[in-house]
Amino acid sequence: MIARVFIWIILLIILPDIYLYRRLRGKRPEMGPGMKMLWWLPAAILLVYTVALAMTENFAPKNMIWLRIYLALSGLLLVPKAVFCLCSFIGWAIRRSTGATFNYGTLVGDVLSLGCVLLFFYGLLYGWRGLTVKHADITVKNLPAAFDGYRITLFSDWHLGSFTGKAEKLAERDADSINAQKSNLIVFTGDLQNMQPAELIPFRKTMASLKAPDGVFSVLGNHDYTAYIDPDTPEAQKRKNERLTQTAERQAGWHLLINTNCVIKHGSDSIFIAGGECADKKKERDRDNIAATARNIPKGAFVINLQHNPGAWDSTSVSRLAPQITLSGHTHGGQMSVCGLRPTMLQYDYDYGLYERDGKFIYVTGGLGGLISFRINMEPEIVVITLHRAK
Repeated sequence: MIARVFIWIILLIILPDIYLYRRLRGKRPEMGPGMKMLWWLPAAILLVYTVALAMTENFAPKNMIWLRIYLALSGLLLVPKAVFCLCSFIGWAIRRSTGATFNYGTLVGDVLSLGCVLLFFYGLLYGWRGLTVKHADITVKNLPAAFDGYRITLFSDWHLGSFTGKAEKLAERDADSINAQKSNLIVFTGDLQNMQPAELIPFRKTMASLKAPDGVFSVLGNHDYTAYIDPDTPEAQKRKNERLTQTAERQAGWHLLINTNCVIKHGSDSIFIAGGECADKKKERDRDNIAATARNIPKGAFVINLQHNPGAWDSTSVSRLAPQITLSGHTHGGQMSVCGLRPTMLQYDYDYGLYERDGKFIYVTGGLGGLISFRINMEPEIVVITLHRAK
């Protein structure tokens, strides 16, 4: 994880300290060797910590506490300092261009950096512990009459490996809340684990507790494969890990869809639940097979497609499968929302919520968890979707 953005983090550690040191030295040229060492000590600690995490064989350390400590240090030392320096530099530029005598950017930087610290620690300690039950109504023209008012509970991105210690109770709470909705169908759109199937062992009963009249259907997410463990792991072990993850879902009583579909009948009417493997822009990890997923679905049938990555909607909606409704996750809603702005808006056209195009719909949920237990104004959520037949 750290290795992918290693250079940017190093620059974020070093550049603000260089900027602040130059300012401080101009005001206090008498700074001695001891003070200099003390000044650079936090940056040195973060540098060593960053290098150590970047050298981790897997995408993230096996013991997630090390990643959480790193995030806490970053929230206390790294981000606020970078924000202050940016504000101070902008203020300096304005002062130089206008001839002002005071750099007001430093005052703005003080306020914003303090706000960053408070927000960061709220997100790290409390923001990810809540739970929201959202409701969405989707009206579709060709919905079979028997499914008018049909209720689906959607959840995604559980990342059970992040629920350690006392947080295991939160996973039980999630399952209880999903069952409490008493929907006709429960669907899960991927990322059950962080990296390895061993993370799922403490949650077998919790997973198996999910029940709905028409069953629990699921698909795999990118974390449910083996892309996030040591690349040198033997191929046979990787395949075994993937089978264990899939077995855990099936043993819990879930209907795992891997480029396949299943029909649900109510009287003489029916709908199809389809599920492709996780689509990915990197072709070596893209196992989605739309043709296989659509096999044996009659032309004109009503299809609900489960696809972890909402980025696949553009190609799937015009394919042979052509689902009327697609349910996705993957983005976590950016895990933070400030004034309606989310980081994932920069990467995804459909990053959170309900979208409609040419009479077809996609709902992207913010999910329940994350590799990093951190959320700001984007609470973990389950979504109850009610289908309506257009008159």
